[in-house]
Amino acid sequence: MGDGVATVVLKRAADALRDKDHIYALIKGTAVNNDGANKQGYTTPSVDCQRDVILEALALAAIDPITIGLLEAHGTGTLIGDPIEVAALTEAYRKYTGKQQYCALGSVKSNIGHLDAAAGIASLIKAVLCVKEGRLVPSINFSEANPVLELEHSPFYVSREDRPWPAEFSVRRAGVSSLGVGGTNVHVLLEEPPTPEASSRPGGPSIIALSAATAASLEAQKAQWAAAISDQSIAALPDLEFTSLYGRKAMPFRFCSVAGDTAQLVAQLRGENLEHTFSGTALDRAETFFLFPGQGSQYPDMAAGLYRMDPAFQSDMDRCFDFLKSSFNLQLKPILFEHSNGLLHQTENTQAALFAVEYSLAQVLIRAGFRPQALIGHSIGEYVAACIAGCMDLEAALTLVYHRGRLMGSMPKGSMLLIRQQEEAIRPLLLDQVSVCVYNADDNIVLGGSPEAIEQQKAVLELNNIEFRPLRVSHAYHTEMMQAVLPEFREVLAGIDF
Repeated sequence: MGDGVATVVLKRAADALRDKDHIYALIKGTAVNNDGANKQGYTTPSVDCQRDVILEALALAAIDPITIGLLEAHGTGTLIGDPIEVAALTEAYRKYTGKQQYCALGSVKSNIGHLDAAAGIASLIKAVLCVKEGRLVPSINFSEANPVLELEHSPFYVSREDRPWPAEFSVRRAGVSSLGVGGTNVHVLLEEPPTPEASSRPGGPSIIALSAATAASLEAQKAQWAAAISDQSIAALPDLEFTSLYGRKAMPFRFCSVAGDTAQLVAQLRGENLEHTFSGTALDRAETFFLFPGQGSQYPDMAAGLYRMDPAFQSDMDRCFDFLKSSFNLQLKPILFEHSNGLLHQTENTQAALFAVEYSLAQVLIRAGFRPQALIGHSIGEYVAACIAGCMDLEAALTLVYHRGRLMGSMPKGSMLLIRQQEEAIRPLLLDQVSVCVYNADDNIVLGGSPEAIEQQKAVLELNNIEFRPLRVSHAYHTEMMQAVLPEFREVLAGIDF
């Protein structure tokens, strides 16, 4: 006799499936009784009561024992107890079938001994693992059965080797018997867990997020993942994505990558390809912020891949397309997705396209469980932030965005430059016709003016070795060149019900 401790978690199957828990097995039926006075002595079991508890469990589970491939017995190895237990099992099964030696018989006590009060739960765990993994394992140190058991005339045979669950069983099922001192008899019937539904995740790149308590352990984890993927023991990228995002506790040291296939992921994990990767340390607070950019970030076919692959994203985009078409005859979809000769970079189209994409992307993230604590918008992005925050509905926001773009597009053409310098260093070099129109940061400002003025300004900057980057815009937004649109835009605002 020994001692042991074991624990299992029980949960209603419907709840476990709903919560996407890791299910090891289903309990199909249980029964408990006690020998009472129907036994030879206090420690001597009863064939009749053991048989009855097995039959009761089978009836409650509505299971035919011909479908059971494993019987995990109490199996103490005693000259009195084992024959009684096998006789009870045989009598119960003979009520259903005369088939001989089709069900493997085993007892975990051959591996770990008798664990006293924990013996039954140990037997249950062994049977659960066998059912889950689809393996029949040997009873160690077994050489020859006690002839008194008459196994050759029973439904049972002793499992002698580790092997796959026999293919003749369409469903993996097991019975577990456990007996208590004083005559308590218990029988449990198990069944393999249901096969998880195949993921309906659309194709495309996957996000892999790893974390660890220290930088060294994060590097070790990256190496382990790379080795496992290279050995093809892990191959499905969407499965890797799910496990990395939802299967592990988030730790402070983080690594994240966006990979299109496992080869790219392995290169990223090994540091051979750092494109589309990020490493850093998490903040103490877990907060999510959405930042919506302004003009200059647009490009043809923007979000086209996601539009093709994600039905929900497509639905949100189509809602924007349909409203703009029906209300203002703006055919935005072909402008965005069909390379319409530069039409996307005309501000009346740019603003609507950026709004539609940013709004729809935000909805994708919100549906995925990201709830922003704050929303920040830059220029046209402010309208997306206001809409997501509930300050206005989608139709009102699209109306404002359309008229904003239309009115700005009617103004004289302009240009803008991004400069990574502080204003104090740039101010003495500014021409009179050029304005500082955006302060992104202390050392990140935007200049705006007419195309002619900006060309002259570029020459001055080059002469002074100041680097700059032209923005892909058609007008000088946030400058005095936009003042003329204000009266009509106020009229548009007056017609919106906020």
